[in-house]
Amino acid sequence: MNLCVFTGRITKDLSIVESRSGTKVLPIDIAVQRKYKNQNGEYDTDFIICIAFKA
Repeated sequence: MNLCVFTGRITKDLSIVESRSGTKVLPIDIAVQRKYKNQNGEYDTDFIICIAFKA
């Protein structure tokens, strides 16, 4: 199993949904700001989509 740790902001309201197979999942969208500035002197943000299974 891979382990990733992201520190950021949740961008949408959390809601448990049921997949077609009946498994409950929790989609989580996280905005993560990079620790360094781009060429314009601004911090870029990456948007990470995560899914928690058997929520």
